This record gives sequence, structure tokens and C-alpha cells, in this order.
Amino acid sequence: MIGLKLRDEFLGSHMTGTAISLRTSENQGAAQKPAEEILKITYPTADIQTALKAISDKRSGCPIVLMGDRGRGKSHIMAVMHHAIKSPDVVGSWLAGWSDKLNQNELKDLSITKGFLAISEPVHNHEYPLLWDLLFDRHPRGEYYKGQFESMENHHVPPRSLLEKMFEEKPVCLILDEFQTWYTGLPTKDKKTGSNPQKLAFNFIQNLSEIANDRSDILIFVISVLNNQNEAFQQVHRQGPVLIDFRGLRQKKTDKNLCCTGCLKTVKISPEMTSVPLPVRMQTNDSACCMRINP
Repeated sequence: MIGLKLRDEFLGSHMTGTAISLRTSENQGAAQKPAEEILKITYPTADIQTALKAISDKRSGCPIVLMGDRGRGKSHIMAVMHHAIKSPDVVGSWLAGWSDKLNQNELKDLSITKGFLAISEPVHNHEYPLLWDLLFDRHPRGEYYKGQFESMENHHVPPRSLLEKMFEEKPVCLILDEFQTWYTGLPTKDKKTGSNPQKLAFNFIQNLSEIANDRSDILIFVISVLNNQNEAFQQVHRQGPVLIDFRGLRQKKTDKNLCCTGCLKTVKISPEMTSVPLPVRMQTNDSACCMRINP
């Protein structure tokens, strides 16, 4: 019998938010916390393995898209990807531990690429209305290249050549959550300048997608969207991205159903998970549960 226990945030007198956000103004986002804190509530699902393979030494070199409705675990996976880039050795040790528990040698052999700067942002908050402002703000050479861009005449979007020079100095893994929500919320006309922010973003997305495809040694580009019915996704789709699709179920027939009455969600428990000795957040390909497996 599996011993289950509600996660700490479900045990208090007041229910706190349980949805994962990459960054918050209180520095409590999943990308702002230590990697170990996120990994201890993470199970290496098939989708997480696919995401990590896409940023491994054997990656194909193209944009990465996580697609699905809210609450499917996209932000959780993006947080794991962020920490894999930022702390590859920590995530490597975590994978090796699960490799032994699940007897899956491929987890131990998965080597995360190194040398990239992880820049992650839930862009729907519009803290950075222009994506290049995010890059210039977080990149160690951003201030210099921002000055280069602002001194250019007749350039409304940073040119690809300038971005490549900046990324060559320090390669970047750019992880943008709620990408579709951000893009569709952009106005088509700026009242002050008369420009079209949505069109500018569309052109900049093309630059990023092409660099990620052609120069995977300097840029890894990751986004999350709700569906494929939007221009932002179509621009990335032209580059043949790695697609992690949460809209369909891919469960094995041998899985067992377990109803979690604590959060009224259903999770699938595979046979190999019944002997897991560590607390984990039960996250399947399509949902997340508030339960933990205890020793």
C-alpha cells in the first residue's frame, strides 16, 4: 500500500496558491528557488524527459514548444528546464537517483548541455512589453548591446546580427511561459509612437526562432502556448520545433487509477512507482496532484 500525504501547502488553515509560476515579485517563483526545492516535488515523467532531452548535449537544435491548457504542468516542466540549464550537475544527480530507483539507465545517461545562461519569464505579466528589453536586462552584456541597438537608425527590432553577437559572448536559454497569452494581449497600435507592437513582436520571434534553429550553439528558445491557433506559434512552427503536447493522454494500459481526494484530481500510478522511497509531487503527462509518496 502506498503511503500518501498532502503537500505542506494543503495542510494549513488557509489554502495557499499551488500553481507554479516561474518568477514572482516576491522572489518566490520556481525559477528563483533552489533547484533542490523544485526537484524534490518532481517525478521524471515522459514529458519531463522529453523536455530535458531537448536541452541535452544530443538536442536536435530547434525551438521547443510546450502546448496545452492551463494546469497541465507546463510551468513545472519549464522550471525544471531552467534549473537544468542553471545547475546541470544538480539535475544530473537527480536524474541519476531516479535512474537507480526506476531501473532506467537512460535517465543516468542524459547529459544536460552546459555553458548557457537561463533567462526565464512568465511574459503574460507584461513586465517586459518588448522581448528584447528582457534579454538586454538579464544578459551580462545586455547594456552594451542595448546601446548598440538604440544607436541604430531605421531599426525597430534588434537585427539578427546584433543578437548573434550578444549570444556568442554568452549563450542563452530563453524560456518564455504564457507566450500565447502575452502575444495575443499586445496592442496593434501604440498610442504614443504609432507603431504596431504585435507586428514588432512577430518579427522578433522570427529572429529568435531562426537563430535557435541555425545557431543552437548560442540560443535555446522555449515557449509555452495554449494551442496552435495563433500567429506566435505559427512563426515558431516554421522552424519545426520540438513539441511537447499536453492535449492528449498517453497512459499505459498497465497504469492504475488513484483518486486524490485532497485536490479532486486523478493521477496515474505506474507499477514501477509503487516502490519510490522519496517524497515526490505526483505529476503525470496531463495533470499534477497534491499528494506525496512517503517512505
